[in-house]
Amino acid sequence: MNKLLFTLSLTFIASTSAIAAEGRRSAIEEVVVTATKRDGNLQDTTIAISAMGAEQLEFRDVSSLSDMQNSVPNLQYGEIGGVPFIAVRGIGFNLPLGIGEPGVAVHVDNVALPRLGSMSTAGMDMRQIEVLRGPQGTVYGRNATGGAANFVSTPPTQEFDAKITIGAGSEGRQTVEGYLSGPLTDRFRGRFFYMKDEFDGFGINEFNGDKVGGTATEGFRAALSLDLSDSLIIDLNMYKRTDTGSDPTASPVNIEELTTVLGTPFLKPGVGVSGDPNNINDDRTPFTGKETELAILTLSWGAENFDLKSISAKIHHKTDQYYSVDATNYFIIDAIRDEDSDTFSQEFDLSGSLFDASVDWLLGAFYFQDKGNTNFTPLLNADELSGTATTPTGGVLVLDALLEDQINIAKAVFSEVSWHFHEEWKFLVGARYSEETKKALQTFNAIIDSSNVPAALLPVLNTVVSPVAGSVISDSCSEFSTKVGFTSFDPKLELSWQPNDEILVYVQNQRGFKAGGISSTECGESYIPEKVNSSEVGLKAQFFDNQLTINSAIFHYEYTDYQVLEYNGIGLRVISAPKASGVGVESEIMYAPKNWLNIDLALSYLDAKYDEFIDEDGFENPNFFTDVAEPQDLSGMPLNRAPKYTGNLGLNLFIPFDSRFVNESQIRLEAYTTDSVAFTQFSYKDSDRQEGYSLYNAYFGLSMLDSKLNVRAFVKNITNKDYIIGVFTADIIHLTSQIHADPRSYGLQLSYQFD
Repeated sequence: MNKLLFTLSLTFIASTSAIAAEGRRSAIEEVVVTATKRDGNLQDTTIAISAMGAEQLEFRDVSSLSDMQNSVPNLQYGEIGGVPFIAVRGIGFNLPLGIGEPGVAVHVDNVALPRLGSMSTAGMDMRQIEVLRGPQGTVYGRNATGGAANFVSTPPTQEFDAKITIGAGSEGRQTVEGYLSGPLTDRFRGRFFYMKDEFDGFGINEFNGDKVGGTATEGFRAALSLDLSDSLIIDLNMYKRTDTGSDPTASPVNIEELTTVLGTPFLKPGVGVSGDPNNINDDRTPFTGKETELAILTLSWGAENFDLKSISAKIHHKTDQYYSVDATNYFIIDAIRDEDSDTFSQEFDLSGSLFDASVDWLLGAFYFQDKGNTNFTPLLNADELSGTATTPTGGVLVLDALLEDQINIAKAVFSEVSWHFHEEWKFLVGARYSEETKKALQTFNAIIDSSNVPAALLPVLNTVVSPVAGSVISDSCSEFSTKVGFTSFDPKLELSWQPNDEILVYVQNQRGFKAGGISSTECGESYIPEKVNSSEVGLKAQFFDNQLTINSAIFHYEYTDYQVLEYNGIGLRVISAPKASGVGVESEIMYAPKNWLNIDLALSYLDAKYDEFIDEDGFENPNFFTDVAEPQDLSGMPLNRAPKYTGNLGLNLFIPFDSRFVNESQIRLEAYTTDSVAFTQFSYKDSDRQEGYSLYNAYFGLSMLDSKLNVRAFVKNITNKDYIIGVFTADIIHLTSQIHADPRSYGLQLSYQFD
């Protein structure tokens, strides 16, 4: 009966958003999105989608999805060590290592980014950012169980256009960026963009006085567009970006529980942080360096009865990282993480209409190949770990968790066909068939002279690597070949009703698929795919001559083998919760009652939880030698990054000036609130969750000289609220560390546009 009532209730509402509507008029402007791989009006697109255009991206200092979290329902963003973790409607993933896959697919100009560490390129020179909520298994396919994010770059212009922007802000932030765009010949256009952003960081390493949390970023984009004929266009986009910073700036929160591997208290003084929560007290100032190069070649051919698009891309990404796992001012466990990958992808999209446009169709083929190496090397100080040596011996255990010659190959074919069987009704059927294989040479070894290791610690080493051969611990595995393969068929059914241009109602059912993979710290171990089945019904409505837009959604998810990250002593592994589910409601409202006032409201409710899941918490083991932790039934516990409710209210004021020098000013006041957020499956512990909190932001803009000269200022997190955005755990020493969000920040930008 409950399922029947829920199914009936699904006919009530559904969702999209018009964040990108930047109208200064009382009618909210039309927003064009690319969510279906074809341009279309946001209000006519039967997907729960939010979009933010270039003007608001610049005005609100948005360069990544982290800045959109406060505006998009059921979007959660966090970082650990410079690697972003994105969740939509409770679906995401927290694995920064190896060939683990995200749950939200991120695309730049229709090219899927294989690793979230390369996502920084997506923040440069964007025309629009689109966030699609819910599984996108047909058109987007792999890794879109939670949704997809599209970063759409600004194309070269037909007329000359140039702009330069400089900025300054809190904690030494300095920015400069600019672009030059226009025709090179009658049929050839170009656009060149450059940016540099430096920031000292909000925290201090109390151990040595270093500033922490800062970044130094430099990037450029070159875009060329050539009209070979009236119907054939070639576009080339090239990106390069480097990011360096002192991440992760993590602080331990349960110092009183810190122990040696033998379970004895770790009683050394001065381990914790005093004062600012953004400070650290660490013997190792962390470092993260990333470099990403991306090249995209797009061919678009528009024939009389069909359109053909070819999208070819190459990506090179490199990450180097060194940080302290224990996050204390003693050398207990450090870690080195190196990642290097080369990716090639090719997609063909063929679309058209039949029978006087009563049938629209899309056919596609996709190929993806990612090659790379991942090395995760923990460095363990034997003396500190055991706590048994009265005189330091200098015994350091070096573990190598290495995935060499990783090859991930994905192939897919997909199709969507929609039939307008009545002028008000449309039926859509879609499907995608995917094949994916992953293979790697896996090495997991330890090297140490056991004569320098306290005798009590040797059993620990034998639980990790074995056997002990003489005085050197032998390889646990070396270049061990592991290969896994997966296939999936993911259908989609949808019925929509559009009685007029202002009302659209749709009901849909679709499946999403995320492949399994290979463990980075367990020889020969792999994990299985995750699948989700989604039912959703929606309404998109505009009233009062488009002054009021109401977009809402209600949805129900059922997950099979939901992938969960588990800390396993020294390493990490992926396990599966057999069943999980989610029920939610989203509503976004935009109201423009006056030329000078726009109001936007975004609300969400989400009940996403484990239905069947048994796991044990390594914190319950008294020491590393004993495994007495009782398996726990985690049924009913919330999924990671799935708060029960969130809400955002924005007020936009536009004040015109009757002056040749000053044209207009804009003020935006913003409030965001959220319920508690879980970061691990054991979120009943205070250390593994963030309690509910509220944030307030303010933005100001002044347009002058016919909008050529613009001044913008912002203050984010006005009340200086302290909250966390990530957690990582070291079970081996009973320690949990948290990553804090930025405190209050402010900035001022000045830009001038040439034409």
